[in-house]
Amino acid sequence: MRTIIERTRLGETAAQVVEAYPVLTLGQVHDALGYYYDHPEKIENYIRENAKQLQKSGRVRSESLTAPTIKRRSKVYCRRKEIGVRSRSYR
Repeated sequence: MRTIIERTRLGETAAQVVEAYPVLTLGQVHDALGYYYDHPEKIENYIRENAKQLQKSGRVRSESLTAPTIKRRSKVYCRRKEIGVRSRSYR
């Protein structure tokens, strides 16, 4: 959910999120956004707590949780797509 919210904050549409994450359906992205808009405080608290736990565990650097980093990653993804580089497939 955090990724969906961050990407839409950066100006991506729901369709662009689905394009970036093909395992998601457009309906799932809209459902996630709808739930977020209905419960913003709850979701924001969850995102903050999750980020704190990840930082404490050392599994993620603090800068990887910022919007500019997500935007950079999105640009890299788009560039890779332009030149025909396939993303990793996860099973």
